[in-house]
Amino acid sequence: HTLSLCAGSEEVAALSLHELRNRFETVQLTSILQCAGNRGADNLAANGVEGNGFVGLDAEFIGVGMLGNIRWGGFRLSDVVQTLMPESIKAGSHEDLHVTFEGLDGYYTSTPLSHIMNPATDCLLATEMNGEPLSPDHGFPLRVVLPGIAGARSVKWLSKLTIGPLSDDPWTRHYYRDKPSMTPIQALPMNSVILSPEPGSQVRAGETSVHVQGVAYGGGTGQEIARVQVSADRGQTWHEARCLFDEVVRGHAVGAYR
Repeated sequence: HTLSLCAGSEEVAALSLHELRNRFETVQLTSILQCAGNRGADNLAANGVEGNGFVGLDAEFIGVGMLGNIRWGGFRLSDVVQTLMPESIKAGSHEDLHVTFEGLDGYYTSTPLSHIMNPATDCLLATEMNGEPLSPDHGFPLRVVLPGIAGARSVKWLSKLTIGPLSDDPWTRHYYRDKPSMTPIQALPMNSVILSPEPGSQVRAGETSVHVQGVAYGGGTGQEIARVQVSADRGQTWHEARCLFDEVVRGHAVGAYR
């Protein structure tokens, strides 16, 4: 497998996985990968249908299941680009440039170069997942992992990386866009999810307390979770949750856990 690195239409470098491993340090970090449509059904229930971007899409029926917490292994994307494409990233303002990722299946999409080149965003070219090589379903042998960014941008089966303008793919130009601004969705919001009790669960009459468990994560805010509060009466009163921060294995992460 070979990764092609291009500046516009010109190929600047092409490296095999073996060459990537020899030239760049392998790092480990833990990060959530989440679809932009996660909790679409909850969003509609809370905010209504007027102007809601989830209306008419499959996301109308999506609950909390389209996310996962993974220990990734791979190479820092900022190191690879800085080392192999120094002239390309000097050519113009980072704010005006995007990095387009293309997979072997033909799927491609882009993320701003300024985000990729910030070491605190912990972007990876990943080859491992939970200590094992990537499985075919998860992008073997190489994929992009962009912590805190909509999952649609973390391209699997990566074969090509191009620095240039905003990608012309439909997932950037037409789908995965914020309303009403219609800007492409990149960073995800801070979020929390109640995993237990599940929606529709019943509580026995006379119960005076309910044990609640879940997860909270900073998304693309660049901020770590400081505390979590839970309300059982639609926000009239709040209860402090016990957060198991010590269970998060940061590994080589530079920035906030996402």
